[in-house]
Amino acid sequence: MANLKSGLALQDGEQVVVELEAELWSDSGNPISRLIGNFSRFISRLFGYRKSGFVVITDRRVVEISTIYKC
Repeated sequence: MANLKSGLALQDGEQVVVELEAELWSDSGNPISRLIGNFSRFISRLFGYRKSGFVVITDRRVVEISTIYKC
């Protein structure tokens, strides 16, 4: 079994392709989506919230694991 930073339990015979760690805010080419993501990030930082997580891609599935830190 692979030791993943995300703590994801793999199924039998499943192999990890990529494990990415990032802050999970909306950041895309769509200007409306970027505006909403920037507004959400600003409000969250103002109140002490931070959202980070992992995107794990295996040969069978794609999983997003997120954690919200509250100060």
